[in-house]
This record gives sequence, C-alpha cells and structure tokens, in this order.
Amino acid sequence: MGPGRGSSLTGDFATVVYRQQLLGFNLVRLPFRFGPLRSSPRSTLAHSCALATRAELKAHVENPLPPFDAINYASLRLPSPRAPPPKPHPGWPACNWYLPDGSVLDRLMWAAQYYAANGFYVILDWHPATPDAEAAEDSALLADADALAGEWAWLASSVASLPAWRDGRLKGRLFFELVNEPDRLGVAWNDATVGRLNATALAAGVPTPRASPLAAPGANASAAAAARAGFGARVRPAVAAASATPSRRRLAGRDSSATAAAIASGAFNVTQRPLGELLLAAGTAVVAAAPGVLLIVQGTNQSHYTPPMAWGSAFITDPAVAADHAAQGRPYSDAAPFLEAWAARPELASVTALGPHVYGPSMAWSLADNTGAQAWKTLTATFGSGSAWARRFPVIITEFGSHLDTPGDAAWLRDFAAWANRRAPGAARPVAAWCWWQWAPTAWDTGGLVEDDWVTPRWDKIGNLTTTAAAGDEGGGGWWLRPWYLRVGRSG
Repeated sequence: MGPGRGSSLTGDFATVVYRQQLLGFNLVRLPFRFGPLRSSPRSTLAHSCALATRAELKAHVENPLPPFDAINYASLRLPSPRAPPPKPHPGWPACNWYLPDGSVLDRLMWAAQYYAANGFYVILDWHPATPDAEAAEDSALLADADALAGEWAWLASSVASLPAWRDGRLKGRLFFELVNEPDRLGVAWNDATVGRLNATALAAGVPTPRASPLAAPGANASAAAAARAGFGARVRPAVAAASATPSRRRLAGRDSSATAAAIASGAFNVTQRPLGELLLAAGTAVVAAAPGVLLIVQGTNQSHYTPPMAWGSAFITDPAVAADHAAQGRPYSDAAPFLEAWAARPELASVTALGPHVYGPSMAWSLADNTGAQAWKTLTATFGSGSAWARRFPVIITEFGSHLDTPGDAAWLRDFAAWANRRAPGAARPVAAWCWWQWAPTAWDTGGLVEDDWVTPRWDKIGNLTTTAAAGDEGGGGWWLRPWYLRVGRSG
C-alpha cells in the first residue's frame, strides 16, 4: 500500500490487490523474517479513507499508450474482484478494517489467503538478508540447520491449520521460497562459511543490494505486501508469478552508531552451514508438516561467472565451467552434489522449482554487456540447458526488473524474453513463471510498476510485459501479461 491515506486506491490493501489483478498479475511474493512473525504488529492499519468509485478504479487501469490507447474503454465492462472483503459496519474505518491485529503471522496468513481467494499464486519468501540488528535472530538460523527446519515446520503447521488450506483452496497455489539470495549472505553449496550480512556497507551508508526493507525493521511484511509487490503474468500452462519482495533503497541517514554497536557485539557474525544442508533440512520439515506446499530453491556461490549473473542464479553443473573458475582463482561451489541428494528425495523433487534472479546491464554489479549472445551464455550456463538442475526442474524467475530508461536495459528485456520463450539458444524449457521487482516506486535500482504517486501504473513497463501481436517480432515473444482490457467483453 502507498503512503497516503486519502484514497483507497493507495491506502487500502484489498483495493490495491484488485488493481494488481486488473493489470493481469496473478502471483505475489511476500517476504518475511521469522523473528517478527510471533510479535504484535507495530501499527493498526485500519483508517478512514475515501473509497474509490468503480469509475475511478477503471480510469486508473486504462492504458493510454499505443497500441492500447485505441481501445474503446467505454464499451468494456470492468470485471469485479473475485473475493471482495466484507463491507465495514457503519462508523467503522473504510480502509483495512479487516486486517487482523493479533500477530504479524496472523496478517501474513490473512494476506496469503486473500491473494489466493482472488486468483493469485503466493510465494512466502524467507528474506534473512536484511542488514540491520533486528535481523540477527534470523541470520543465526543460517548456522543451525535444525533450528531453521524447526522454524519452517512451525510456519508450515500454521499454513496447514488455515481454513483455505484444509478446504483445498490454497493447495497448489502456495510456494515456500526457502532461502533468498544465499550467495548475497556468503553461503556456499557444500562448505561451512563465515558471513556478516553487509553490516560494514550499511555503516558506511552504502546501498546494499537486494535486501533493504521498505518498512521499518521488523514491520509486518504482509500488511504492506500490496505496496511492495512486483508482479507477473499467467504462463503457459502453469502459474503466473509476481513478487512482493521489499525494496532496496539508499541507506544514507541510517543510525550508523546503532549499526556499529551491532557489528562490535558480533550480532552480524554467523558461521553458516552449507546451503545444501540448510535446504534439505528445511524442505524435509515443510513437506512433513504441510504436504502439498510447493518449494522454491535458489543457488549460491557461483556469481563470479562471466558475464555477471544475479544472486540466486547459481545452478551451474558443467565441469568445464567449474574448471574455468578454478583456473582463474574465482570462488566456485559445485551444485551437483546437492542436486543428486535432492533428486533422490521424490517427496521434495516432485514439488520443487528453481527461483533464480535476472537483471540487466544497469544494475550496479552488471558491468558487462548483459544482452544478446552474452546474456544467453550466462542464462544457459546457470539455469538453462547447461545446468542439470534446469533439465530436471521448472524455473520461476523470482526477481527481474529495471527502470527501463536505458537502451541497454530495453535490449536486455527483449533478449531475455527471447531466451525465456525459447526463441534464442540455451533454454532447457520455457520459463514457467516470472516475478517483476517490484510494485512500489521505492526501489532505487528498478523503480516500481506504479509512478511516484503510487496510483498511476508505469504503462511503459506494463506494455513491455504484455503479450501483443508485435511482441513476437519486437519483444522476443513477450512476457505473457494479459491486463483486463485484453480479456473482457463489451458492456451492454
């Protein structure tokens, strides 16, 4: 949700979810940390606001850019939300009155069920990489596979008790993303490591990639999920993908003295277990507590591959690539042993997708020409036909995005679409789903899917993600988004 409380267009969770649905998105990625889940929410989000009329809602989801500006919107019926919230009692606040205030977990579970009721798939994404002292509790889980398994078992049991899970409405729609960007944490596939969660960069006021929270540390993830979400589209024939990961933002002005104290106390220092051990423990706990939950895994410790790749994408199993890393003295951790162990567990392998991240040349670490043949080389080696992982498991791009304000990024998006649609060499199979980083306009590196007013869609991005007749020639096959105006019939 947006910062303003004047209108339900930005200040009401259910209204924002409805707008996302109208734009064609149907999966949301909700980040969380285990530490805050048992706490009470920091604020009550119910407030008085002006409920947008149907005409106002429609006006804000009519695409003014060609070729969609030629559509006769007046003749189209705006579809209703699949599961609107109950109307408030007289005298109650109009916005967010329905969000629970018992615990952060209650809100997260409510948000997951509400999104699912409105046709979304839902990813619950464990985001331990938040660089602040309140993340210490979660970062400690990287040092203890049994403790991490216990937390995931607790969350899975909470899901299994939900009415929407027991009656089947949530089954087949819920993913657990077991560890976000483990290589950003310094975790290796097969070896124990020591890491400190970028606290030094935080103290210096340096932007720390892919981790900084939009809300205050420890704030409820689900309550702001609609504001922070990035979204995707229905994919053939499986699911659609979206993302509600927190934004990255510049950290100047943060309390460096508090950070320095946390560093001095060792709060950021953890001796991390191998990623393979952590994932096997967590996955085993989840499928035992809530059979039917789907799993997403990310790779690690291969991000020095050239041309550069984003964190989470390291599923290289090609011995030649490993040998090249060794010859050049680059860090490398072999994914093959874990692949073999995971594939030998059918209760895990049968419900697993890979969740790599992909970003274009404008990103801070993507200094090479990450377009065309160069991009296809990286994609193919990391989670394409060059990886034994991708030949066994479906791929969900759990993060990609851009401001789309440079020619290089426009070319990257086109070329990535061509690869994802198997119009370029190297994809093991069509990408099953995708997630755009992010909904809110607060990400300094990619911007959002809405303008700074939090109301107006970034129609240039929506157009680039939408399937059109021209997409096959100009957009590498397009990204399969189908907004409401391409799906509904005429009114009257």
